[in-house]
Amino acid sequence: MPSGPYIKPQKLDQFALGYYTKLKGIKFESEVFYKKIKNRLDYIDGADLVANDNIETVILPGISRAYGMELLLRKNLGRHKYWIAYTLSKSEQKTLEEIVMKMELICQSGIIRPMIKHMTLVLIRSIT
Repeated sequence: MPSGPYIKPQKLDQFALGYYTKLKGIKFESEVFYKKIKNRLDYIDGADLVANDNIETVILPGISRAYGMELLLRKNLGRHKYWIAYTLSKSEQKTLEEIVMKMELICQSGIIRPMIKHMTLVLIRSIT
């Protein structure tokens, strides 16, 4: 969605650190990452987005972050070739509406619970 007078552009900061090694035909790769997004847009539930001339009335600004790690073990030499990949990641998002609701919870109970939108655990293998 393009930015304009009512919609701020999204801003993303991403950091990654990786490691790679090869030993006797077996390669190992690993990476950890962190992403932080400002002005992340979400839509109001039930919003009509088709031919909507006032799209800014059905979106909610917010913040988002994602972090995780990825591992890859690969063997390409010899009779058997295989690779095994493993990913563990988590992403969270808070919209302005949720932030205001949580501020009200702070005033009432003093407790805030993190909002989890997505959690992924993936293990993939391939043997040929």
